[in-house]
Amino acid sequence: MRRVWPQTKKSRESSSAAGIKLHSAANAADKSFASSSKQLDPAMRFRLNPPSFVVFLFSLILAIVAIATLYARVPLVGHYVSSHRFWVLAAAYAALLAGVTFGL
Repeated sequence: MRRVWPQTKKSRESSSAAGIKLHSAANAADKSFASSSKQLDPAMRFRLNPPSFVVFLFSLILAIVAIATLYARVPLVGHYVSSHRFWVLAAAYAALLAGVTFGL
């Protein structure tokens, strides 16, 4: 159980005044951020797009094959993928990152 201490009238007044000061400081910080966000470097203002279905499917297949080689024998590419599992999984995430960043 949490114990709640009773507040006196003086402590309520001082906490409400501090709350007003904190609230006004937060509003000033929001206003300064809003004005500075318009002045950001153009390189920092880029949009992320959903990847195309082909890029998503390619990335998903690479990731599934890399994880499947942990548990089962995968025909055709299983030997290569099982010996380079980390890099195949990294390539899957890199393909997805390229799709999101560049809208491929």
